[in-house]
Amino acid sequence: MGETSGVNKTGVLVVNLGTPKSYEPQDVGEFLKEFLMDPEVITAPSFVRWPLVNLLIVPKRKYDSGANYKKIWMHDIDKSPLLHHSEQFVDKLAKELNVPVSLGMRYQQPSLQSAMQSLKDQGCNKAVVFPLFPQFSTATTRTAFDKLDEVSSQIKYDYLCSYSSNSQYIEAQADLIRSSTKDKNIEHHLLSFHGLPESILRKEDPSKAHCLKVPDCCAKSCAGKSEALKPVFDSCYRAQCYDTAQALSKALGWSEDQWTMTFQSRLGPTKWTTPYTSETLKKLAVSGVKSVSIACPAFPTDCLETLEEIGMGLKEEFLESGGEEFTLVPCLNSEPVWIKSAAEIVRQRLASTS
Repeated sequence: MGETSGVNKTGVLVVNLGTPKSYEPQDVGEFLKEFLMDPEVITAPSFVRWPLVNLLIVPKRKYDSGANYKKIWMHDIDKSPLLHHSEQFVDKLAKELNVPVSLGMRYQQPSLQSAMQSLKDQGCNKAVVFPLFPQFSTATTRTAFDKLDEVSSQIKYDYLCSYSSNSQYIEAQADLIRSSTKDKNIEHHLLSFHGLPESILRKEDPSKAHCLKVPDCCAKSCAGKSEALKPVFDSCYRAQCYDTAQALSKALGWSEDQWTMTFQSRLGPTKWTTPYTSETLKKLAVSGVKSVSIACPAFPTDCLETLEEIGMGLKEEFLESGGEEFTLVPCLNSEPVWIKSAAEIVRQRLASTS
């Protein structure tokens, strides 16, 4: 994909979730309010969501989350890891593709609107929207796309909704796991994905008869046994996580007893997708497993959930429960293998729509 000119110039809009501009409680609170007030994130009616977020959750969490952000903040450049790595990814992807590439966040800055304006200013009238969410979810991908539809009418754009089992993405992720664990005696591997409330998964099931109601419902999607249920599998976040995990285990040559797919970052008392990463780690340690690795394939970019929640909090819990060696596989960030893979994914998208 080389740079084009005139009316057919196409750029790339990279979308990530967003980050507070600092770890100070006021800035963290502003980010949390915008994030949690999104009805795709907390699905309760607005008259319930507003007091829940503004009067209960944010007043406390802005201090707790602020302290956690401070632990991982890149103080030398005064940026969050998510913003820094996203910017690095955009810069390197632009050089690889030789086209304009801009960064937009669903929440906070740089905004999606400013990102599209940047592409327009560089002469683009078309764009491929590349979300840094490999598995489609209403709480990430859909809300970002809906916001983009709301704020931008400047450029025609084509969405890349999911690349959960794309061979380029899988090989990049597998390559990073290999390099991070090759010199270690890992007894068990975890593939930890961001969790979702089970109620959201059931809501997104158009059949209302499959998701979390049929034994091994996500496993059946991989087998592709029912074309009639294809819309369920295509829209189900958990099924896409399952596809990613199965593809990675195959690429890495893991047997079934060497790895587990888990879910992290749950919030509130309702049931979220299981098994939970935290509980799985404790069970492994108590059962005598001394060495584990954890990769987070739902997060192409290191952030609070990977660096603090997993790399600090859950690492401490594992070691306190009897574990001895804990390896956190870094996210893809702007690793060369990921830049080349992401560029190929964009090219594939362009080829499929041309």
